[in-house]
Amino acid sequence: MTSDPASVPRFARGFALSDQPIDRPVPDWTTREVAGLRLVHAPDIRVAGARSDQHFAVVIGQFIDTETWRPHDDAITAAVDALTRSEDRFFDVTDTWSGRYLVVYGTNASRRVMTDASGMRSAFYSLDGRFVVASHARLVAIVTGAPRSPISAEYQTCVRALRSRLVMPMPGRSTPWSGVVFLTPNQVLDVETRALRRAFPRRALPVLTTAAAAALIAPRLQGQVTALVNTGRPVVLSLTGGVDSRVSLAASRPVRDAITYFTYRRPGTAGTDADVTTAGSIARAHRLPHRVLEVAASAEPSPLDAAIREATFLSHGRQIIAEYRRSFTPDSIHIRSNVSGVAKCFYRSKPLGAAVSESADQISAELLARLWAHSAPSQPLIDAFEDWMEATRFRDVQGLDPLDVFYWEHRMGCWHSNVVLESDFAFDTHVLFNSRSILQLMLAAPAKDRSSGALFRQVVSILWPELLRWPMGKRSLRSQVASMRRRWRP
Repeated sequence: MTSDPASVPRFARGFALSDQPIDRPVPDWTTREVAGLRLVHAPDIRVAGARSDQHFAVVIGQFIDTETWRPHDDAITAAVDALTRSEDRFFDVTDTWSGRYLVVYGTNASRRVMTDASGMRSAFYSLDGRFVVASHARLVAIVTGAPRSPISAEYQTCVRALRSRLVMPMPGRSTPWSGVVFLTPNQVLDVETRALRRAFPRRALPVLTTAAAAALIAPRLQGQVTALVNTGRPVVLSLTGGVDSRVSLAASRPVRDAITYFTYRRPGTAGTDADVTTAGSIARAHRLPHRVLEVAASAEPSPLDAAIREATFLSHGRQIIAEYRRSFTPDSIHIRSNVSGVAKCFYRSKPLGAAVSESADQISAELLARLWAHSAPSQPLIDAFEDWMEATRFRDVQGLDPLDVFYWEHRMGCWHSNVVLESDFAFDTHVLFNSRSILQLMLAAPAKDRSSGALFRQVVSILWPELLRWPMGKRSLRSQVASMRRRWRP
């Protein structure tokens, strides 16, 4: 049964965790204690944990272990066993988890919080006052009584000035509320001190040939799709003409008859028309259960519009979410593919207006702000990125292109997490690439093969070589950016 258009939850699939008693923002949310902290969460959020001696881990959300393929709860137990030996061993275990979750871990005397690999289970927290970490920035602001942030006005000025251009979400780690910030991926947040510490990378990354990297990545992707189907929940996979989507499709080959593939079409949008043409051709050739979702051009239902505006401060497309709700059941799992862009050298591409040749030690806050705004940014916006660089120890990262790190930790952590927050009103999301170990393998391949797409074609050739008959990603990067400019509205 699809979602009732008139029944829209507040803060869909959300949670809030605090060091003090916290009121449930939604009446049907569950209240429980987690390591001396108070947790309130939506009923459809999975919470599981394990303890060994003084060590514990609690996972809010869910994941798939892509290394040993242990069941969810057994994998948490294995992580706690590793934690009793060292935190680095704990990280080694959790690096292999692919999913959307927040993990709270530590001992009775030292509690820490960490997101999934790219922050798809978005987490915001308070810098001052009582400790609060939550799935939605507004929830933190409500609990702490945070006022509006001065950076909001500067951000809106930037948006208005660059209306015809792609403007990213708020700069640095900022949100519309003072003292409420993003928890950046690859960071560990200390509950007691609120200090951040980098959890990844911890050592030099391997250097692999494209073939070797693809051979290691492919089974990790395919195994996840099979595991999702084995949950018994409906699994849907968005199918376009792009590279990322083709890789996810290739990974679904063994269980393709159990998946519903879909492509949405927006009126008057050439890009989605091309996606429908390519996806339809593939589906017919391989007899895939495929649906085309026609996104209405009319205004979205007002209850959904209001709920999304309350839950997020950016919108990818409320009309798309309305169509998802009409088409799929709320217990569905949606396989998305966007995070693979971490390995594509995105910010070294000329069509984005950011041809960058600077070495790691030349990356400045001004440069990051320019990449974000695609124009000369104001000093307050530069300052926001300087704050982010300092807080996350961005300059200390060794062995990775800092612009790949920026894409991973800022663009994914701030932009794509908002996309997923919005789609929470329709269904749950799983990203096959959202594992630090998988992303590490992707980044271990030569940059030229990552930027050209050769790495991804090699993965497809392993998993489902017939899919290479259709061109992948024929739309230029410039046209993709133009499409994003049309879609995004703060």
